[in-house]
Amino acid sequence: MPRYFFVIDDGISTTDDSEGLELPNLGAARREAVRALTEIASEELPDDGDQRGLCVKVLDGAGRHLLSALVSFQIDDTHDSTVSGNSG
Repeated sequence: MPRYFFVIDDGISTTDDSEGLELPNLGAARREAVRALTEIASEELPDDGDQRGLCVKVLDGAGRHLLSALVSFQIDDTHDSTVSGNSG
């Protein structure tokens, strides 16, 4: 069974996968990348700004890039900052 490696890039740092996973095919690796990406995204909301991107790259055993799964989170605040909902 082929081994696939999952590199995680959160825009601040990159985490290499030195172990990988044995999966039956690229479709299974794709599903694993999406699963990992949604799990990471649910835990990694931006706390240092209003924007964050996450990427999981899938590599084969030879280090060839096979696919990437990406998600982007952005807050567009159109609210006038001089008007406050808090009436202290």
